[in-house]
This record gives sequence, C-alpha cells and structure tokens, in this order.
Amino acid sequence: MRWLICVLVFAGGLAAGGVVRAQDAGFAAPVPAGGTFLQNIQYGPDASETLDVCRPAGDGLHPGLVMLHGGGWIHGDKRLMDEWCQDFARSGYVVANVDYRLFEPRAPRGDWPAFQIGDTQLAIRWMRAHARALNFDPARLCAYGTSAGAYLAVFAGTMRTVLPSDVAAIAPGIPVGLSCVVDGFGPVDLTGPGYAPGAFLRLLGVSRAQNPGLYRDDSPLLHVDAQTAPMFVIHGNADSIVPIAQSEALVAALQRAGVPAQMITYDGNHGYQGLDAAGLESVFQQIAGYLKSRIGT
Repeated sequence: MRWLICVLVFAGGLAAGGVVRAQDAGFAAPVPAGGTFLQNIQYGPDASETLDVCRPAGDGLHPGLVMLHGGGWIHGDKRLMDEWCQDFARSGYVVANVDYRLFEPRAPRGDWPAFQIGDTQLAIRWMRAHARALNFDPARLCAYGTSAGAYLAVFAGTMRTVLPSDVAAIAPGIPVGLSCVVDGFGPVDLTGPGYAPGAFLRLLGVSRAQNPGLYRDDSPLLHVDAQTAPMFVIHGNADSIVPIAQSEALVAALQRAGVPAQMITYDGNHGYQGLDAAGLESVFQQIAGYLKSRIGT
C-alpha cells in the first residue's frame, strides 16, 4: 500500500548514505555515472540543499520532474516522496526529489519564502545543468509538490527569471521556467480571511493587518498571468488544513489568464488522508497521464 506522501508535521533528516557533491556550470562536481537511484546529491552550498535522483533505465532523453515535499515549511523531508519518485521514474521521467531549507525561527527574518523559492529554482537550474549526465531533456520539465511543496511549485510556475535570494548567483543564466506544475492541495493565497493566520504570523513575523502588501507579495495566486505554466490541481473535498477554495481560486485565476488548468478532487482530508491503495493509485495515474499530455515520456 502506498504510504501517505505528504503530512503537515514530520520530523526527520536526510536519507541514509553519504552526500555526493555535484556541480557543473556553477555547481561543484559531475553527477555520478550509472544507476537509476542517486541519493543525497548536494545542489547548493547549505547542507540541507540535497536531492535524490530517480531515473529510468536505458538510454535516450527523458522529460524531467522536480518533486517538493510538504511539512508546513518547518518539518518534512524528501523521504516523504520516495515511493512516487521511483514510480515516476518507472513511468519514464528523470525525477529530482528535493530537500529545501526549512524555516528556522532563529534565522534572520525574510528567510521565508525567499530561501525556499530560491532553493526550488536552484534545483531546477541544477537539473538543467546536468541534463546530459541525467539523460534529461531540459526543454521538458515540470514540478510536483504537495502542501507546502505545492506552494513552492506553484510559485515556481509563475516565475520566468531567477528570484533574488542568497543562492541566485549560482548558475544564474540557466532557465528556471517550467513546462507544467502539479499542485497537490497547496496554499496559494495568504490574503484569504481566517486562513492559518498563526502559521503565517510565525513565518513572516508580522500579521496580515500589519503588512497586507507582504501577504499579497507572498501569495503565488496573485502572481498568475498569461505566461504562468499550465497546472493540474488536486484537492481533498474534506481538507481541514488548506481550504479547497484555495485550489478553486487558483484554477479560476489560471483560466482567466488563459492558462490551461485542470482540477480533480478526492474524497478525503489533507495529504491524501482517507484514500486507500486503489485511491492513491488512481491519483498517481491521473498525474502521470497529465504529465504525459504535457511533456510526454
């Protein structure tokens, strides 16, 4: 049975094994040759900026997928996405399963969401920098995130240039645009009344009333325009963490902008809770079908 690949609270560290440092065009060393599963490759200077690569067997160029875990930007790691990393690789995708820096209350204010979005774009640049070694077609790259990771994926889908951040100078000339985004029940509008005010007060350091402009700036929904990547949105109809209205508003905004958008719902709560093995398999197959329609296999 597939285990739940996203939870709001998960305490854990990196997967077992040593860290492989990788760089090319601004990154640190070549990707190890061979193998369909590469663990703990460091894509940035911080120890937590690591990723696993799951890739199909055989030669030929394959489309790519960046996966971003949930955990409220405070908890969680890439192990939450392990099983689907392997499954997407078997479906024909080169997958980067990404750890990004988590929010640290003791860090200087301003690290959220700039650090996490910066890491997301850095992982995208890393993928493209290593396209030849990974047998990956850099023109065909999508992102899939769940919950907090979906927030990052959606934000990345609205961006066509490198976000100013502490990692922006690493390989800045590599494109960061995406071919599509799969959004698993992500929060996308921080300005919604009554939505998780305590969590965002902790992350941003000010309330919505104190700085409404900051909340607007940090809402990916409000950055949607005609150049935003097409999106496939998934949401539970009984989600008690992120209201389904968030996803409905995102799809409506995309459609108003003329961006292709689809949405499916499932009977259950946040993080695919309530789905049995057959239900999870159905969601996976619908995502795989969407990816194939956008970037092939």
